[in-house]
Amino acid sequence: MLRHIWILIIAGSFALTAYPTLAALPVAHFPFEGSFNDYSGNGHDGNPQGDVHLCPDCAGHDNRAACFDGDGDWVDVASSSDLESAHITLTVAFRLTSLEHPSNTKSIIRKRYLTNDNSYALSVAIDSQKIAFDLNRGSGNPADQILYSSTTIQVGTWYEVVTTYDGSEMRMYINGSLDNSMPSTATILNDGGGLELGGVSFVHGHTNFFHGTLDDVRFYNHGMGEPEVLELDWCTGISGTESTSWGSVKKLF
Repeated sequence: MLRHIWILIIAGSFALTAYPTLAALPVAHFPFEGSFNDYSGNGHDGNPQGDVHLCPDCAGHDNRAACFDGDGDWVDVASSSDLESAHITLTVAFRLTSLEHPSNTKSIIRKRYLTNDNSYALSVAIDSQKIAFDLNRGSGNPADQILYSSTTIQVGTWYEVVTTYDGSEMRMYINGSLDNSMPSTATILNDGGGLELGGVSFVHGHTNFFHGTLDDVRFYNHGMGEPEVLELDWCTGISGTESTSWGSVKKLF
């Protein structure tokens, strides 16, 4: 079991404490803490496109989330081989502002594949208002493996979402509970495409762009079991608690 050292500031005093953790570090992490940079240390900094801007997070802290107006905004992340993996976990906290401009999806996270497809993607399906976790295992959408949430997404509500694939099963957790799962042995196709947050760069007409707020976007290059998922830290105000980890400590400042 890995151990990390955290410095906690409690009542004006410093305490150096070691906490056991199951969770490996993310390959890419976008907390939007005053910038669109990657906090993982792997250099996957985001390049904002359109009118995307920093805004308050779920706890009301200024400039600690990314806001998208649904009209041609996204954050572009350059292609990198370490964003490609046979098994993956995607996490995000999000709130929809609107479901205007009806289309198939409102894109949250996508890894580009070929000209107009995804290697993997997380989005909101407009017709059903369900979260969709999509793995590309062949040419054309009929070959994709898609897991939909049981939860119907409401405008104006914050959701914490973890989607994970371990080579045998796709699972989706919402606000700390298992929401849905399905068996899968999909081989995720990759061709060196970049990562996009909040939009789809090849789409014109402003239909697939996310309209709302994204926070704490992470990519892990492995599937997670439930103990690891439940150890992830989140913003106080959604699930009501924060675990003691870097994500929670940084949000105190």
